[in-house]
Amino acid sequence: MSASPAEDTGPRPERGRRAIVVGLDASPLSVSGLRMAAVVARRWGVRVEAVHVEDAAVARLSSHPGVVTVCGLTARSRPLALAPETITAALSAQARAARDAVEAAKALLRRRAGEGGEAELVFRSRRGGVTRELRAVADEAAPSLLVVGWTGQSRARWHRAHGIRLGSTARALVQDPSADRVLVVRGELEADAPLLVPFDGSDAARRALDAACTLAEDGPAERVAVLAFGDADALAAAARDICAAHGTVPRVQALPPLTLARLVRIADFPEALLVLPAQLPMTLGLSTPDLIDRLGCSVLLVR
Repeated sequence: MSASPAEDTGPRPERGRRAIVVGLDASPLSVSGLRMAAVVARRWGVRVEAVHVEDAAVARLSSHPGVVTVCGLTARSRPLALAPETITAALSAQARAARDAVEAAKALLRRRAGEGGEAELVFRSRRGGVTRELRAVADEAAPSLLVVGWTGQSRARWHRAHGIRLGSTARALVQDPSADRVLVVRGELEADAPLLVPFDGSDAARRALDAACTLAEDGPAERVAVLAFGDADALAAAARDICAAHGTVPRVQALPPLTLARLVRIADFPEALLVLPAQLPMTLGLSTPDLIDRLGCSVLLVR
């Protein structure tokens, strides 16, 4: 997980507990991310900004009744099967579903009153490119977490048929160097999910472990599992020092040298959250999206 100085500039200032931004398109994965974010925000005493973006590219279809679709295999074109008013109605329904999800998350917090501080859930509706608008909100809020679904509404049918791969929004955000902590939700994710942290003692791994410990504060004991690749005794001592600053006691497991196959096996734990140092994909010879595509659980990418 070590990287050159140009890519890994050492420990960064602690971000503290700031707002959580959630990309919300009313897909099951984005709603799961919202529920998880709401519970974490309650514990932290911060706000959640749930951002629904009406995709401008889709919205434009409603004003162009002559639009056609082109088959990628045959290059044949045909009129779009959906009428403009159908597209407009679908976008409105998606926005309502996103707003309803925020109200449901507020109700969840009311039922869990007493768990930490106050959390404000704010619904924000924007129009434009989805990734661009989420980045704009994140730039304004400087959040501790940016949460998105592994894939959104538009690709749900494809993934049911061909297996789940990162959608375009998640793929763009995990490659964005300005996004410090991106949580990509792959399935139903609980706020108290086990946290798996690959750890080799590098600055990147230390930042990832610090992020995991921040999430683990005020949660169940021994929730953080440190996967030590290297000198087990030295890494265990370093990991315990980092966790102690958060009042967290980690479980440390000594493992053989890290390989792609080993990491994939470790991540075959759908209920868990893998806290991934951003430099790790490069050491395994993959791009960040390509590595995440191979993993079987939700991922928190930490830069």
